[in-house]
Amino acid sequence: MSKHKNQARRDKARQKKQADKALIQLSKERRELWQMERDAPMVKLDEPFQRGWVRYFALTKEVTQRKDVEHFQKLLKYVQCIQHSRHPQFLVKKHWKSRRLTPSRHNLVSFGVSTLIWLKVPEELLPYLMTEQRRPISTRARLKELSGSYYRGKIKVRHPQYFERVVKPYIVTHRRVALPDVERRLAEIAFILDQGPNEGRLYNLQRSRVPSWKYLSGKQNPVKDYRRDMKEAKHELLEYYMEENSITQEKGVIPTLSFFFIFSQLTIFNN
Repeated sequence: MSKHKNQARRDKARQKKQADKALIQLSKERRELWQMERDAPMVKLDEPFQRGWVRYFALTKEVTQRKDVEHFQKLLKYVQCIQHSRHPQFLVKKHWKSRRLTPSRHNLVSFGVSTLIWLKVPEELLPYLMTEQRRPISTRARLKELSGSYYRGKIKVRHPQYFERVVKPYIVTHRRVALPDVERRLAEIAFILDQGPNEGRLYNLQRSRVPSWKYLSGKQNPVKDYRRDMKEAKHELLEYYMEENSITQEKGVIPTLSFFFIFSQLTIFNN
C-alpha cells in the first residue's frame, strides 16, 4: 500500500473525528440550553387556566387524633405519588395499539432495601414500614440484616388505611419567562442534527458501549481490560481441569461429571 493511500485514510479518519467532536459539542450546548429554560424565572399569569387533573395522597382525619401524627407527615413525603392526567378518571391505554382505556394504578410508593438505605429514611419512621410478609422493620439494624440476606421483595407502608386519595383540577397559575435567543439556538441545533445521520451518530457515540465519546470530549477514560483478563483466566481454569481429568482432543468426549464441575467453577469465578 502506498504512502498516499495511508495519508488519505488518516485525513479521512481525522475529518470523522472532528465531526464527532462537533456533534458532542452540540449535544453539550443543547443540554446547557435546556437547563437555562428550566431555570428561567416564573411569572404569574393574569388568567389562570385548568390543564387536566392531578391526584395525590393525603392523611385522613383519623391520623390527626394520633400522637404520632408528625411521623406520618414525614412518612408521606417519602411515599407520596403524584399523577397528572387529562381524564378525571385517569384513564390510560391498556396497550399502545388498543383503543380501550382503563383506569391507571395509583398506589403508595414501595421501596427496595438498597433504595431505602440510599434515601436515609429516619430511624423513627422505619417501624411504619413492613416487608411483603408483613414483618415490620423496627430498627436500622434490621434493615441492614435484610440487605445482608439479599431480600428481593418490596418494603411497603404498614398502615395504608391512614392515607386517602385526593383528586383535584390542575390549575396553572404561573409560567416561565420566554427566552427567544435560547429557543432560536435550540431550533438551529435541531436543524443541524436532523441533517443526514447526525442524530444516529450522536446516539451511537453517547449511548453505545464503546466509550469513544468520552475520549472525544476530553474526559479521561482508561482502557478497561478486565474482560480480557477474565477470558484468559477462564481459559486457564478450563485447561487445568481438562488436564486434571485427562481429557484429550483425540477422545472428543468429556465426562459428564467433569463438565458440570467445570461449569460450576466457571460460574462461581464469573460472579
